[in-house]
Amino acid sequence: MDKSEINIQKTSDIPTIAHQEDFDKIFCFQKIENLKHYDETIGHIESVYACSSNIKATEEMPIFVNKDKNCPFRKQSLMKFAHLKSVVEIDSFENIISLVENGKGIALLPKWLNKRANIKPYDQDIVLIPFYQYENQNQSR
Repeated sequence: MDKSEINIQKTSDIPTIAHQEDFDKIFCFQKIENLKHYDETIGHIESVYACSSNIKATEEMPIFVNKDKNCPFRKQSLMKFAHLKSVVEIDSFENIISLVENGKGIALLPKWLNKRANIKPYDQDIVLIPFYQYENQNQSR
Protein backbone atom coordinates (compact mmCIF):
# COMPACT_ATOMS: atom_id res chain seq x y z
CA MET A 1 0.00 0.00 0.00
CA ASP A 2 1.34 3.44 -0.92
CA LYS A 3 1.72 5.76 2.00
CA SER A 4 2.24 9.52 1.80
CA GLU A 5 3.72 11.57 4.57
CA ILE A 6 3.88 15.35 4.63
CA ASN A 7 6.46 17.00 6.84
CA ILE A 8 5.84 20.75 7.34
CA GLN A 9 8.73 22.83 8.63
CA LYS A 10 9.68 26.47 9.04
CA THR A 11 11.31 27.92 5.93
CA SER A 12 14.50 28.56 7.89
CA ASP A 13 14.70 24.91 9.08
CA ILE A 14 14.17 23.16 5.73
CA PRO A 15 17.76 23.30 4.39
CA THR A 16 19.16 21.60 7.50
CA ILE A 17 16.45 18.92 7.56
CA ALA A 18 16.81 18.32 3.80
CA HIS A 19 20.46 17.37 4.32
CA GLN A 20 19.64 15.04 7.22
CA GLU A 21 16.67 13.08 5.84
CA ASP A 22 15.63 11.58 2.50
CA PHE A 23 12.46 12.94 0.85
CA ASP A 24 10.69 12.26 -2.46
CA LYS A 25 9.96 15.97 -2.95
CA ILE A 26 10.84 19.14 -1.12
CA PHE A 27 9.11 22.49 -1.58
CA CYS A 28 10.95 25.44 -0.10
CA PHE A 29 11.02 29.22 -0.39
CA GLN A 30 14.81 29.36 -0.36
CA LYS A 31 17.48 27.69 -2.42
CA ILE A 32 19.08 24.70 -0.70
CA GLU A 33 22.79 24.66 -1.41
CA ASN A 34 24.76 21.44 -1.98
CA LEU A 35 21.70 19.17 -1.98
CA LYS A 36 22.83 15.99 -3.70
CA HIS A 37 20.60 13.56 -5.64
CA TYR A 38 17.75 16.03 -6.20
CA ASP A 39 16.62 17.84 -9.35
CA GLU A 40 15.81 21.52 -8.76
CA THR A 41 12.91 23.38 -10.38
CA ILE A 42 11.90 26.98 -9.69
CA GLY A 43 8.21 27.87 -9.67
CA HIS A 44 6.02 30.78 -8.60
CA ILE A 45 2.91 31.07 -6.47
CA GLU A 46 0.51 33.72 -7.75
CA SER A 47 -0.47 35.70 -4.67
CA VAL A 48 -2.73 38.62 -3.85
CA TYR A 49 -3.34 40.86 -0.87
CA ALA A 50 -6.61 39.53 0.48
CA CYS A 51 -9.34 40.69 2.82
CA SER A 52 -12.71 39.42 3.98
CA SER A 53 -15.51 39.44 1.43
CA ASN A 54 -17.99 39.95 4.29
CA ILE A 55 -16.94 43.50 5.22
CA LYS A 56 -15.51 46.59 3.56
CA ALA A 57 -11.75 46.74 4.01
CA THR A 58 -10.44 49.94 5.56
CA GLU A 59 -7.06 51.69 5.51
CA GLU A 60 -6.81 51.17 9.27
CA MET A 61 -6.81 47.38 9.01
CA PRO A 62 -3.53 45.74 10.02
CA ILE A 63 -1.44 43.59 7.74
CA PHE A 64 -0.89 40.05 9.02
CA VAL A 65 2.52 38.48 8.44
CA ASN A 66 4.13 35.19 9.37
CA LYS A 67 6.54 35.27 12.34
CA ASP A 68 9.13 33.36 10.29
CA LYS A 69 11.56 36.11 9.23
CA ASN A 70 12.49 34.10 6.10
CA CYS A 71 8.91 33.82 4.84
CA PRO A 72 8.71 35.51 1.41
CA PHE A 73 5.04 36.43 1.97
CA ARG A 74 6.19 38.35 5.06
CA LYS A 75 9.03 40.07 3.19
CA GLN A 76 6.76 41.21 0.34
CA SER A 77 4.10 42.44 2.77
CA LEU A 78 6.58 44.45 4.81
CA MET A 79 8.06 46.05 1.68
CA LYS A 80 4.62 47.23 0.58
CA PHE A 81 2.79 48.02 3.82
CA ALA A 82 5.15 48.37 6.80
CA HIS A 83 5.16 52.17 6.55
CA LEU A 84 1.39 52.41 5.97
CA LYS A 85 -0.21 49.89 8.29
CA SER A 86 0.25 48.30 11.66
CA VAL A 87 1.89 44.90 11.29
CA VAL A 88 0.73 41.90 13.31
CA GLU A 89 2.92 38.80 13.44
CA ILE A 90 1.10 35.46 13.51
CA ASP A 91 2.86 32.10 13.87
CA SER A 92 0.37 30.04 11.85
CA PHE A 93 -0.62 30.32 8.18
CA GLU A 94 -4.04 28.85 8.98
CA ASN A 95 -4.58 31.48 11.71
CA ILE A 96 -3.69 34.25 9.24
CA ILE A 97 -6.29 32.90 6.80
CA SER A 98 -8.90 32.69 9.56
CA LEU A 99 -8.24 36.27 10.72
CA VAL A 100 -8.54 37.55 7.14
CA GLU A 101 -11.80 35.61 6.61
CA ASN A 102 -13.17 37.13 9.81
CA GLY A 103 -12.41 40.68 8.66
CA LYS A 104 -9.66 41.41 11.17
CA GLY A 105 -7.08 42.57 8.60
CA ILE A 106 -5.40 41.83 5.29
CA ALA A 107 -2.62 39.46 4.26
CA LEU A 108 -0.69 38.37 1.20
CA LEU A 109 -2.09 34.94 0.36
CA PRO A 110 -1.91 32.48 -2.54
CA LYS A 111 -4.43 33.53 -5.20
CA TRP A 112 -6.16 30.14 -5.17
CA LEU A 113 -7.44 30.96 -1.67
CA ASN A 114 -9.82 33.48 -3.28
CA LYS A 115 -12.00 30.45 -4.00
CA ARG A 116 -12.81 30.33 -0.30
CA ALA A 117 -16.16 31.95 0.32
CA ASN A 118 -14.98 34.68 2.70
CA ILE A 119 -11.84 35.96 0.92
CA LYS A 120 -11.50 38.50 -1.89
CA PRO A 121 -8.62 40.55 -3.31
CA TYR A 122 -7.81 43.74 -1.37
CA ASP A 123 -6.24 45.37 -4.45
CA GLN A 124 -5.35 44.43 -8.02
CA ASP A 125 -1.68 43.60 -7.39
CA ILE A 126 -0.50 40.11 -8.28
CA VAL A 127 2.69 39.13 -6.47
CA LEU A 128 4.72 36.18 -7.74
CA ILE A 129 6.34 34.36 -4.83
CA PRO A 130 9.20 32.16 -6.03
CA PHE A 131 9.69 28.69 -4.59
CA TYR A 132 12.07 25.82 -5.16
CA GLN A 133 11.00 22.25 -5.77
CA TYR A 134 13.49 19.46 -5.27
CA GLU A 135 12.65 16.01 -6.60
CA ASN A 136 14.66 13.00 -5.47
CA GLN A 137 16.47 11.38 -8.40
CA ASN A 138 16.10 8.00 -6.63
CA GLN A 139 12.29 7.70 -6.61
CA SER A 140 12.44 3.89 -6.35
CA ARG A 141 13.06 3.26 -2.66
